[in-house]
Amino acid sequence: MANTSRSLLTDRGDMKRALGLLRLSGTGIVVAPLTAVCVAAVVLGALGFSTLTMLKGQGREAATNAQAATLSAQVSHDALALVAALPQADTALTPSGALTAATLSREASGHAESLDNLVRSAESRAIVAGAGELNRLLVAYAGAPAPELNAQLRADATALSVRTAALSPSFAANAAAQRGQFEHTLRLATVVIVIAVAAAFLSIFVTTWLVGRRLRDALARAEAEKANLLATTGNMERRNGQFQALYQIVNEVSETLSLRYVAQTTLREARKLAHADVVELRLLKGTGLELVGTAEDRAADVEGLTTIALGAGLIGRAAKRGKSALVLADAEAAMAPEEHVYGIQSGLVVPLIVGARVVGTLALWSRNPGAFTADDAQVIEMMAAHVATAVVAASTHENSEHEAHHDPLTGLPNRREMAREILAEIDPALLRGEEVSIAMVDIDHFKHFNDEYGHKVGDITLQRVAQVLQMSLREGDSVYRYGGEEFTIILPGATEVQAQAVLDRVRASVAATSFTGDNLEPVGPVTISVGFATGPASGRSADMLIKLADEAMYQSKWSGRNMVTGYASSYLAEAA
Repeated sequence: MANTSRSLLTDRGDMKRALGLLRLSGTGIVVAPLTAVCVAAVVLGALGFSTLTMLKGQGREAATNAQAATLSAQVSHDALALVAALPQADTALTPSGALTAATLSREASGHAESLDNLVRSAESRAIVAGAGELNRLLVAYAGAPAPELNAQLRADATALSVRTAALSPSFAANAAAQRGQFEHTLRLATVVIVIAVAAAFLSIFVTTWLVGRRLRDALARAEAEKANLLATTGNMERRNGQFQALYQIVNEVSETLSLRYVAQTTLREARKLAHADVVELRLLKGTGLELVGTAEDRAADVEGLTTIALGAGLIGRAAKRGKSALVLADAEAAMAPEEHVYGIQSGLVVPLIVGARVVGTLALWSRNPGAFTADDAQVIEMMAAHVATAVVAASTHENSEHEAHHDPLTGLPNRREMAREILAEIDPALLRGEEVSIAMVDIDHFKHFNDEYGHKVGDITLQRVAQVLQMSLREGDSVYRYGGEEFTIILPGATEVQAQAVLDRVRASVAATSFTGDNLEPVGPVTISVGFATGPASGRSADMLIKLADEAMYQSKWSGRNMVTGYASSYLAEAA
């Protein structure tokens, strides 16, 4: 924002210098002919004086309107930047945040007062009052943060931004119109002077040529200033668009606890904001930065992107230092293999920081040298500050959700997660008549095993059995820890024959696995007894199939353990 302010001030200075040169040129029109013929001097003097008066008036009006357009746009930018700098509704301002907000508010007030001093209108006085109210609310919020003050600050700053943004086009249009009148006056003056000089003595010809040259120089400077003003206006519109997009992004990522949605929104909007070819979002896990997601154009090859160590490559170094890195050329040569993207020339890496802790990085890459500017870095850093908070909140929420639905010892989904999936998928499938097999698994003699080897070895054995069960199942099958040494396996789409084959393979895999104790000494053997039931033939609800599978599992135990028994088969055996 400071860079933008300096740029706008420079532009206003250039305009003033150009208008000053134009006024000097008008003076030359009056003074030069006086050195020639006296009669021509009197005529040209009167003409030059009237022309100069018109030029001065039009020049002042053009300068005033151009400066007013710039000041109103700056107030709008300051107010919008203040909204982006504010924390969440329930969060106090940090010292750096308070300094940034105070600076922006102070700049908005200064620009508003300058605008009022320039135009002296009821609208400008209302803008000064609005900026003063922002200062008052900011002081109150810094002293006692409250959601109501936060909301009022955001609303007042947004209203001030909209109000002043609406003024800028009208001032700019007036400046353009007055500049057109200015140029028209110059052209008219040129024509009249040429006619007058043509009727004068031959000695005035030289003077006429000199005046014409001065006029051409003045017109060239005016055209150059016009082009400069257009470029400045375009840059202001682009920056205004970036701040509006940033405001939208902050709102989106602050209203969700989905890490996937936060990542997708961040990647998509960061690429739009900075016109990047590739964008990477990474989160710090231990000493490595894990890739969460990417957004790229069709030509980018991101298949080789993997976890990068803290301190390695451009991304790792930026994360370790906790400072943004802007590379203008030859970025590919400085990339580590884990972050390498072919053909990259420039890059911008911004760390995600919460408090004083780096939690990840946002990296933007381009195939064009010098694609990113200091202004781009400032906007992305403002975005990253809010994204970091949203990422941490979403990660914490998802970790809590995972812990609530998974067994902490084995890492398997627990009975709560099984109940959710049964309600969402298994029971509806059974009601549609689709075949589903459910198995109950129990580790044989586990109580004796615990008594002999200890509970620690028992826990290790439970973990190992859980791993073997997962690795032995088909794709799409699920295993859950039911409780104690019992597990539940759900086999969607499996007939009784298919379930028998899969579960026999599972049983054999457990029996063939070597188990060890604390000191890697062999323990065991470890075997399992399995019972299963297939619906809808044996039952049209998962609860019924679990009950029948449990009965079949006990049939396996009574029959000698280390075997698989289907409910229908055991029922027929008993009937025989």
